[in-house]
Amino acid sequence: MWDPETDLIRQATNPQSNIFCSGHSFLPDGTLLISGGHIPPNNTVGLNRAIIYDPYSDFWTDVPDMNGGRWYPSSTTLANGDVLVASGDITPTQPNELPEVFELDLADWKGLSSAGVYIPSYPRTFLAPDGRVFFATRQSRYLDTSGSGVWTDVAVKNVNSDDYGSAVMYEPGKILWTGGGNPPTETCEIIDLNAPVPSWQFTDSMALPRRQNNVTLLPDGKVLATGGSSAGGFSAESGAVLYAEMWDPNTGQWTIMASHGEFRGYHSTALLLPDGRVLSSGGDSSANAEVYSPPYLFNGLRPTITSAPASIGYGATFLVETVDATDIDEVIILRNGSVTHAQNWDQRACSLEFVIDSLNVDTTEAQLSVSGPGLATDCPPGPYMLFVLNSSGVPSVAEMLRLGGDAAPLANAGPDLTVTDADGTGSEQITLDGTGSSDPDGTIASYEWSEGGSPLATGATPTVALALGTHTITLTVTSSSGATSSDQVVISVVVNQPPIANAGPDQTLADTDGSGSEAVTLDGTGSTDDGTITLYEWSDNLGDPIADGSGPTPTLIVGVHTIALTVTDNDGLTDTATLTVTVEPPPPASFMHVGDLDGSGTLSGGNGPVRWKANVEVAVEDGDSDPVAGATVTGNFTPKGGNGKSCTTNASGRCIIQSRNIQERQATVVTFTVTGVTDGSRTYDPGANHDPDVSPPEDVSTGTSISVAAP
Repeated sequence: MWDPETDLIRQATNPQSNIFCSGHSFLPDGTLLISGGHIPPNNTVGLNRAIIYDPYSDFWTDVPDMNGGRWYPSSTTLANGDVLVASGDITPTQPNELPEVFELDLADWKGLSSAGVYIPSYPRTFLAPDGRVFFATRQSRYLDTSGSGVWTDVAVKNVNSDDYGSAVMYEPGKILWTGGGNPPTETCEIIDLNAPVPSWQFTDSMALPRRQNNVTLLPDGKVLATGGSSAGGFSAESGAVLYAEMWDPNTGQWTIMASHGEFRGYHSTALLLPDGRVLSSGGDSSANAEVYSPPYLFNGLRPTITSAPASIGYGATFLVETVDATDIDEVIILRNGSVTHAQNWDQRACSLEFVIDSLNVDTTEAQLSVSGPGLATDCPPGPYMLFVLNSSGVPSVAEMLRLGGDAAPLANAGPDLTVTDADGTGSEQITLDGTGSSDPDGTIASYEWSEGGSPLATGATPTVALALGTHTITLTVTSSSGATSSDQVVISVVVNQPPIANAGPDQTLADTDGSGSEAVTLDGTGSTDDGTITLYEWSDNLGDPIADGSGPTPTLIVGVHTIALTVTDNDGLTDTATLTVTVEPPPPASFMHVGDLDGSGTLSGGNGPVRWKANVEVAVEDGDSDPVAGATVTGNFTPKGGNGKSCTTNASGRCIIQSRNIQERQATVVTFTVTGVTDGSRTYDPGANHDPDVSPPEDVSTGTSISVAAP
């Protein structure tokens, strides 16, 4: 047995007989009826044994033997849960021509004595909409299993492809046949058993012929064909068809999909998994498996089912919870498959009607009110996978459920609670809530609450007095048919404890802009209470309030501050915690200023009036008096010489700014003023500008401006 969630394989219990080449169908309770097999050493001698396998307990149970051996029989679950077994061989020269029905209520076989006829091995059989069983052989026919059995011819297939072709009921009453024959064919045919006169019609052919192939019904209604051989012969690997193909019932067209890693022929299987992938495994030379992911798994996020019942009834309304309610386009159930010899006898699908119930418009979470299948002939009782599909056609991961019979109600005692003795009396009035309980195929007739086996209350929402302590309370609901279910809720009634204040860890931060203060984010969210904290109050060293709320951002001046947080709970109890916040001044190196200005005049060449230029050497230092390289200094010459002049300091923190040509008759002295210093990381502090030089009177500098005379 393989677990797709853990990818672990374990050995199943030995059935104590060779069930190779048997028939198998799911029963209403989810167990599997296995009929026939073969008796070694001759693999074609049929076994008459029938057994039931319980996958939940890994246990085999014998039921009475069939009327004769069956090697290669077909097995079909009927609308009432009984199982028809037909065809198969007793010996290589003696087919078993007498169909029989395993009747659940008697746990025994009923032979259909009037229906004895030769049918080829492993006929592809389907429960039809009218309750009869349809045999999709070349001469297709119905078998009425009531009484002693009656055969009725239906239609003849266009191609003689019975030999190892694969068929599927893709909608109730509608069957697709693919490939088969020897040599194999690529042709495909469909028949609608709902029609007044059903007949086989061609649909689109596959890209290549196939025999020994499998077809799998997907949640979006499409059909996946995998494996098989295109060559003549029994299962020729030389004709291996590795790529899958997908058939769309809306268009009748096939599309080529991804390829297998190896040949999947005789004795291979393909099975839909609850996560929407397909398990393709086996074949006589392949003791391994591959998993195929259909295109819908690459079409966006998947919807999610958060809750669904374990069992549902026919025509009954049941609830499915999902966070994607407004985007759900379809709710569908697919019967668990049972596959052998290129045929899955159990797979079929029913699309279910639904409406949105109790939508939360903020979260889109809602309950979908879903109507169960109306007819057991469309979906016979047994195990199914429940999918919801969104508007993009993406299916959820399925929830497993059982269809048919009297489904048990689902008790829901509500979430566990912790409540406070608000008035200090030693007990508290609590309203219990069983309204989340449901019955998938009926109504809930009664709600009974108990503690320790003693009755406590009745009704869906009773109010009870619970003393201080922990109480485990059991809700038992009873359906209108008498079925019951229980659930428990744990309620703790506690004395109110004062809150625990948590002002967060100490903080150290810098005055990043040199303003003398900085905004600090306080965090009291680590404070706790057994009820609710209703007030957060922050105060400074002197006890003066500075902020409120769980995460305020007050502004604190440079210095060390002891901040107190006082929290108050819903019962007025308080607690206080403190933290230290240190606001440090910015480091000196983060500022810069002019540390020296030197000026000189030089004559300019040329004819005409005397011209000269003013040259100013600027030194830039940081707060530690270290030179700053790469700083851009800008400034203006007045009254002549130009504005917006600039230079960039070298490794020594110095650069020279030169004026334009100045006519001496217009100005013999100009003043240069620094207007800005930038380097991308430091802050220019003009108040710290200075000039340590002792300059001649005409060359006096303030560190921000300097006068320069003509030479």
